[in-house]
Amino acid sequence: VYQIIGKGALGVAPFGIDYAAYSNYPLGSKYTDRRMVEPFAKIYDVFAPMQRVWAKWAFEGRTHGVAEGDDRAPQTVKLNGWDVYLEFREFQFGQRAELPNKNDYPDGTEQPSGGVAIAQIGPDEFVFVGQQIRVKLSGTGPNAGKPNGYARVEEGHFDADGKWVMERNWNGDQTDHGLNLPAAPTVLKVRMGSY
Repeated sequence: VYQIIGKGALGVAPFGIDYAAYSNYPLGSKYTDRRMVEPFAKIYDVFAPMQRVWAKWAFEGRTHGVAEGDDRAPQTVKLNGWDVYLEFREFQFGQRAELPNKNDYPDGTEQPSGGVAIAQIGPDEFVFVGQQIRVKLSGTGPNAGKPNGYARVEEGHFDADGKWVMERNWNGDQTDHGLNLPAAPTVLKVRMGSY
């Protein structure tokens, strides 16, 4: 869903997820009740209050999206002045290379479930909506070779009028290894700084 919304779609209605006594498993969900739509519903709930502002950004070509592939490989999104490097199956703190057991993975990542939709809302400002993903930014173009870092990382939501509402500020421990979005869909507003 993140990849589709990030590419400008207004929504998605995958085949075979309607409430009926029919299941197209193994091609689709084996469930025919609420469990079938819950993964989509959680994401749509996060996007619902920001749908107008997100549609505007998408129309202006400012949005991008990524979904975790079956190969779990890192992905890069190239934006104006910034590259966004995305990793999957990482713990919220530390790097996989530093772990004593390299085969230890966060719970809930047994199947590909990570993704993020990105909006570049200013030269150095972004909105990330996603889950089960690590986000890192590095300068390119006018920011190439300059020291840079997170000037501000806010977790929050957009209200019904499309205004940003900050719920909390992420501190250094939460950003040292990148922006680690948890299992629940999360919205971050990020401002980068370079000098």
